[in-house]
Amino acid sequence: MQPSTITYNSCISACAGTGMWQHAFACANDMAAHSLERTKITFSALISACEADGQWARAQGVLAQIAAAGMQLDAIAHNSAISACAKAGRWQDALTLLSDMATQQVVRNT
Repeated sequence: MQPSTITYNSCISACAGTGMWQHAFACANDMAAHSLERTKITFSALISACEADGQWARAQGVLAQIAAAGMQLDAIAHNSAISACAKAGRWQDALTLLSDMATQQVVRNT
């Protein structure tokens, strides 16, 4: 049985939930090696994995991949990226991401 996008997304989410961001990215890379489509769920889980360890630059890299793929994520994914910036003391980057949300017309949650 071949793993599916759902299987990989579950693996990435599990890694994110345990602070194992390196393994989450390894799973995402393995998805690409198997020619499986990365979905909004994939990218959101990767950003959550970054948030857990304050990997702000990686979170921003994932947001860039999303934009390059023509996708738009919801406020929750953006908030995770902002949180990753905050955990790393990168408040300027957090403010930039907040501004980007307005530019991209992402509905903020309250």
